[in-house]
Order: sequence, then structure tokens, then C-alpha cells
Amino acid sequence: MKLTRPNKKGRFKREHGWFYIAMLAFPTIQFLIFYIAVNFNSIIMVFQKYDANTATYVFEGFSNFKEAFKVLTTNDNMIMAIRNSFIGLCSGIFTLFLSALFSFYIFKKRRFSGLFKVILFLPAIISSAAMTIMFRYYTDQAIPAILKMIGISSQGMFSVPDLLPTVVFYSIWIGFASTILLLLGDMERINESVIESAELDGASSLREFFSIVLPLIYPTITTFLVVQVGAIFTNQLNIFTFFGGNSDLKTMGYYLYSKVQSSGVESYPQLAAFGVMCTFVTIPLTFIVRWLLNKFGPSVER
Repeated sequence: MKLTRPNKKGRFKREHGWFYIAMLAFPTIQFLIFYIAVNFNSIIMVFQKYDANTATYVFEGFSNFKEAFKVLTTNDNMIMAIRNSFIGLCSGIFTLFLSALFSFYIFKKRRFSGLFKVILFLPAIISSAAMTIMFRYYTDQAIPAILKMIGISSQGMFSVPDLLPTVVFYSIWIGFASTILLLLGDMERINESVIESAELDGASSLREFFSIVLPLIYPTITTFLVVQVGAIFTNQLNIFTFFGGNSDLKTMGYYLYSKVQSSGVESYPQLAAFGVMCTFVTIPLTFIVRWLLNKFGPSVER
């Protein structure tokens, strides 16, 4: 009687196939629920208009896209919102770079690194609403009062005509905490022998940071950059937290939110068209940035 061995290779492939399906199921279900299901009505509304006579939405076609594109290219508020959204993206990238430097300083346990860790983590401990209130009153009242005591006249940061630099500065500062926490955790997983070898070879701190640490934490940095690009039209730079729904300063995220809050039901289809157009721009842009980062970034194994 001839005995046949079980096909371990086929069983191995099936088990791995089910594993991959299980791993892909979670993000797929998450996408279907939190994007498709949540935005389904908005996507349908893109092709509708509000009929005041029947108080219902009726099919309109692609006219909402035409109107949205016209407003997008001619309305000064929209142009400013797009510009500020890209400035917000640049500030996020700058925050990531500074966070990497501060994380490396703490990772190397230099002087006052423990104190810096506490100071930079404070914004994550305190409520964001409380932080914005304290920041605004401190910069508008405390700093001018202190400068006045030494004979220097100064305006508060929120009293100047252009508030964008102040808001960007706050966004950079407030973004340190979570970024440093993740980057520092990634740095601490680097093999100590690699760092010791670089120190024995006489590598400077900057050389160690740029040639060893930065390439080893590059996957985490790539993730942060892709998320920043993906959120380019939803990031509102804490404008609503500072000013509520009444601010002349705009980003795309803040502009769409404030319009939804202040406009009537007849404006919803056009605003939905804006959202879909932003999605059409964001999705390919995110994939292109991800491809470029993977293509031209360092490839180093721990």
C-alpha cells in the first residue's frame, strides 16, 4: 500500500491566504464604514440640487462640479484657503524635522533632555481647548505686559493684522508631543551596537543623526509624511479652536466646515462637490508622495 504525504505546501499557502484576507478585512471594513457609508449621502448629493418648491433634492448632473470649480478658481477666500492649506502642510513637515532633532537629543540623553521631554509633552497632557485659551491670553496680555515692564512696547500676537504666522507657530509647537513620542520610541529600538560602532569610529552627533538614525527611522517618517499629505484639505490649523466659526483666516478644512455651519440646505450639494474634488486631488497626490518616498528614500535594515 502506497502512503501519500499530506500536502504541507498547499496547506501553508491556504493558511497564509486566510491570514492575509483577515488582515485586509479590517482596513477594508473600516474604509467601507467610516468613508463610504458616512459620505454616501454626500456623494449622492454631488449630483443633486435643492428644489425649494418640493423641499427635496432632485437630480442635477455635473453642474455642481462646474460651480464649485468656478468658485475654486475665482473666489479670493478659496484661493487663500488653498494657499494656507499648503502652508499648513509645510508647517507639518517642518514640525516633523524639528521633532526628529529633539527626539535625537533626548535619545542621546544630553543635558536637560528629561526637562525638555516634560516641556514638550505638556501640550498632550492638557486639553487642547485649554491650551489654546492659555496660549492666546498669554501671548496677547502676559508677554506685552512683561515687555512693558522693561520699557518695550509690543502688540499681542493675536492683535496683528496677519494672524497666519501666529497660528502656524502654535500648530508647530502643539504638534511636537505626539510626533516626538513616536519617533523617540522608534529610536530606542535601534540596536545599541550600531550606535556604539559609530561612536568608536569617531562619528559626530550630526553625522550619526543623518547617516544612521534618520535612515533607520525612515519608515516612521514616511508614515508621518503620507498622513500629512493625506490631511492637507482637512487640517484647519486649530483656527476653529481659537476663533470659533467667525474668522477671516481660512484653510480648506476650516472653510468647508464654516460654510456647512452657516449655509442653508441649498448650498450642501456644492459643498459636497468641493469635498469630492478635494478627494480626487488628495488620493493620487498621497500615492505619488508615498511612491516617491519609497523609491528615493534610504533602504536600511536594522
